[in-house]
Amino acid sequence: MVAGSERACNWFPDEYTVKKKKIMPTLALASGTARTAPGGLLQHAIELRDAGFTVIPDAGLSAELVSDARAAVSSELSRHHDRLSQLGLDPIESDYAWIEIDKRHRGRYSLRPTQRSAWTKLVQEAVGAAAPVVEALHSLPANGDDGMLPEYTPPWSRALLEAASSLLPPRPAVDQLGAIVSSPGAGAQRFHADAGDTHLRLARLSRRHRLFNVFVPLVDLAEGGDGTMFWPGSHLERKRLGYEAARLDACRSYLLERDAAAMAEMAVPACPAGGLILFDFRLQHRGMPNDSTRERALAHAVLATGGAFDRLGSEEAPSLLAAAEALSADPADRRAQLEAIGRQQSGWWETQQTNSAR
Repeated sequence: MVAGSERACNWFPDEYTVKKKKIMPTLALASGTARTAPGGLLQHAIELRDAGFTVIPDAGLSAELVSDARAAVSSELSRHHDRLSQLGLDPIESDYAWIEIDKRHRGRYSLRPTQRSAWTKLVQEAVGAAAPVVEALHSLPANGDDGMLPEYTPPWSRALLEAASSLLPPRPAVDQLGAIVSSPGAGAQRFHADAGDTHLRLARLSRRHRLFNVFVPLVDLAEGGDGTMFWPGSHLERKRLGYEAARLDACRSYLLERDAAAMAEMAVPACPAGGLILFDFRLQHRGMPNDSTRERALAHAVLATGGAFDRLGSEEAPSLLAAAEALSADPADRRAQLEAIGRQQSGWWETQQTNSAR
């Protein structure tokens, strides 16, 4: 298979563990790309531990690379939309979930790369800058409001779990990479955490069992603007339990959007194009509406430690590229294929809406 073609690209890691996925290229964490001074590194690690997110405005990524990555993502989205139309799916209105692209909701798309490009190079450099922050976080004492809370766990049990957790690898692995594009007019997401129930249970037992998003905005994001809204500290066990209790008391009709006290705590941080936003998978957040005329794109990766992995966007999803190539020239067969694809995609989209982070 030719490197750089629109197929699985096998370029292998130099230093860090990478989990291979069907279609998308594997990725090594670039060495020597961290631009954060030791004091700043510690501050970012503390913010990530306590608030659940941190922003690195200058990660040393070149403006030219960011511009080229933005063009690569936009081009990939356009090609995928053409293929969707070829398969009888409306790129804007239909619901679909392929390994290369899935629709989050109207106007918001998640992409995974099919070939090496400025996009994948940018992510490689970004995770090289983000990984030291994650490693520094694991060297810190645990936040007292996280994990197995003392009022529910005897000291001997906490000591045993801490000893077991220390045996897990603190060094990050790249679990996923991709991009998220919000077209002009895309609405706000509902508040959500990317972590599934299994991940939450395991993360409670081990503070090294973690997943972190690394967002690299490809356009400038203003504070309080149309970036990502975070609920600081909502990844911590004590605050999360309070949130779950409120939901249960309201018979699951509770919405953060209607909670004035919670909304007063929200943050939509600024980040220039090429900066980094790191956040814990357990953190409540939502993408803001895109009320501008520009396409709002960000490249991203998922960093995993302690054996965690994310199965949202699983390699089990069907391939858009393969489906387009397999279309028959015979009109009757082609019609049957398109009908089958429509039924298949409706089911896959429903499946994709349920996160199964581990």
